[in-house]
Amino acid sequence: MRTPVLSAILGLSLAACVGAVPGDPVGGGGDDTGGSNTGSNTGSNTGSNTPEPVPAVAISVDHTTLTSDLGVDNLITVTATGSMGFSGPVTLTASAVDSTSGTVLADWSVKLDTATLTLDTDGTATAKVTVNLPGNAASLLGNIKISAASAAAPVEADVALTANPVLDVLIADNGGNCAYPTLTPYNLKVGRSMKVINGSATLGLTVHVGPQVSAGFAHEGGVTAPGDAYKGQGPLTDIVNGIPFYCHNGNQNTLNGLPNSSMTLNVVQ
Repeated sequence: MRTPVLSAILGLSLAACVGAVPGDPVGGGGDDTGGSNTGSNTGSNTGSNTPEPVPAVAISVDHTTLTSDLGVDNLITVTATGSMGFSGPVTLTASAVDSTSGTVLADWSVKLDTATLTLDTDGTATAKVTVNLPGNAASLLGNIKISAASAAAPVEADVALTANPVLDVLIADNGGNCAYPTLTPYNLKVGRSMKVINGSATLGLTVHVGPQVSAGFAHEGGVTAPGDAYKGQGPLTDIVNGIPFYCHNGNQNTLNGLPNSSMTLNVVQ
């Protein structure tokens, strides 16, 4: 028969046997703690979430603004550059749009020397855009919009162009004789001016105009020096069709030219 004192002693001894052994981790099973799982999961998740590089194309132009006379070729160099591992073809388009409304300016001439550029990995390539406005262009203000399409996101570049209300015509020197341009007849909007440029480096030029004339563009009374221009008398104010103009018969100091029936000017509304 156990006494109350003996039962108490036995109870305390049993509790000591099932208690924690000094030096063991609290809760037991030290190898199964969550510390190692947390570290491995954090590392693997961080690596898998790193974004992949996205190949891209950028384009740039050597002019962002241009000012030009009418009838003049304006050259724009376009450079396409790949990045983030891009390689492959890039298709270019170029057009002229009104600087305010954004509508296409169909009477502006905009030409690319090549429509497709092929880039090596992260490489560059260039194309040329030539812009020319006729004398009767409806608008003198516009933007040249250049677009690039490829396997990457599309990109654009703009060049703002302002045209002076002056039509340039170059007469070159061919062994002392006038070499006429092939683009003719010329159409010039009323209220604008003519400028006939002497393309000779050594000889003068006298511009014959008529018999039809328009106020502001008449027969030249003097001689235009080499590299200079005959600018008439100002804006043309009369609407006249078929005004002939050509080099006057020259002498030893001026270019020599005969009437050229295809060299004509129409002054239009």
